[in-house]
Amino acid sequence: MTSIRRLPVYLLIDVSGDMACERIEQLQLGLKLLASELKADPTALEVAYLSVITFGRVAQQLVPLTEVAAFTAPRITAGGGTAFGEALRTLEMCYDREIIKDTSEEEKGDYKPLVFVMTDGQPTDEWEKITDDIGKLVRDGHKYAYVVALCMGHDADEAVLRRLTDNVMLMRDITPGSMKKFFKYVSQSIKSGSKRPDNIDGTPPSPPVLT
Repeated sequence: MTSIRRLPVYLLIDVSGDMACERIEQLQLGLKLLASELKADPTALEVAYLSVITFGRVAQQLVPLTEVAAFTAPRITAGGGTAFGEALRTLEMCYDREIIKDTSEEEKGDYKPLVFVMTDGQPTDEWEKITDDIGKLVRDGHKYAYVVALCMGHDADEAVLRRLTDNVMLMRDITPGSMKKFFKYVSQSIKSGSKRPDNIDGTPPSPPVLT
């Protein structure tokens, strides 16, 4: 058991082929901005831990759950389909492996995780069951995660993300400005959650208008 309870944060990032070039560069800049802002916040430095999971042709965890001070934005590249279901299964496996559970009323584990999902297209794998299973845990108030999903571009299906969470943000026009706003929102959410992690469902600030 760690001496300080952690606030785990998982970033699930779509790196499918249609995210290539400018879009993937914007995501890369967003990750660097997030790391910089969190490292300047004393509470986030103490409490927050970050992980990055990407999904394109396959899903993979590029960065295991890492304290903010040691976190470096990974290099991401685009290509392949949109393995959305596989990304959620990867999240589930990481959750089981990395999250410290409560052992008693006195011995508390990690706080309820924050999960940010970003996608700009339709899933190309078998995603329905895992999406609905995790969505049910989220909506039942289980100590699974507080999930925010970002629906990017005109080809992404908002209905798919709403099967996972009610907290869906829309970014139909993917511009450097809107991407920066989103990562600023992620940063503020983590900072807020770090200060009041026991009340994580109420901590994320109101999302900005991205469309």
